[in-house]
Amino acid sequence: FNLPVFSMRVPMGPAAVSFDDVDRSMNLNELIKHPEKTFFHPVEGNSMEPTVFAGDLAMIDAGIEPMHNDVVLAYVDGGLTLKRYIKTRGSVWLEADNPAYEPIHLNPELDNRVCGVMLISIRPISNNHIRPFR
Repeated sequence: FNLPVFSMRVPMGPAAVSFDDVDRSMNLNELIKHPEKTFFHPVEGNSMEPTVFAGDLAMIDAGIEPMHNDVVLAYVDGGLTLKRYIKTRGSVWLEADNPAYEPIHLNPELDNRVCGVMLISIRPISNNHIRPFR
């Protein structure tokens, strides 16, 4: 379905005059390039703050090849993690955006792999009108 996208940017500083000019409509289906390989995953923990927060809903596309600096869903040591994909001189590292966490070497000889690239994070703002993503 399509939702309106207004031309005026909403300031987060002092209030500005509001305009009702719709610039275009956005077809939400355009956000999904590989429908058969796209899924949502609820997020927990704080290793990717300030980019992604616990309670967010991550949209993952498993049909995209990860590129340097993408946020990816990876299978490491028998579990899933959301980290930044860092490729340096033939090595791949998974790094948290939160500096309290150490980087993880993505060893190709182990059963460690990237499962998909995170494209969008949906963050509920009002708990009064939307139920938590769990």
